[in-house]
Amino acid sequence: YIKRRIFMAHWVVVTYERPNTGVAWFTPSSEILDLATEFQNTEPKKITSYEKSESADGLKQYYKIAFKDNATYTEFENTSKGQNNITARVNYLNENGINYWIDHHGETEPTL
Repeated sequence: YIKRRIFMAHWVVVTYERPNTGVAWFTPSSEILDLATEFQNTEPKKITSYEKSESADGLKQYYKIAFKDNATYTEFENTSKGQNNITARVNYLNENGINYWIDHHGETEPTL
């Protein structure tokens, strides 16, 4: 009998809200998208679910991501690619009047 430690998922939802549909969404850099792909292709997977969607009125955009655990989320954010993305995102959102928030849902999958 081998005792294994089970890590629970850490769900995160990033929500963007733009003032009107004439304002373009922030586009993550190819380097951060490549990092997300890398995290999805590790064994065990560091990102186990990744979804992007938009509200019916086109004013809200959602990224719903399940990381392997909270430590993996922190690892992703703290990479140089993660930090560069955060800086670029905050600058773009501030310049274009887009609000955003990040909700942490722990191991419970959120419903959008």
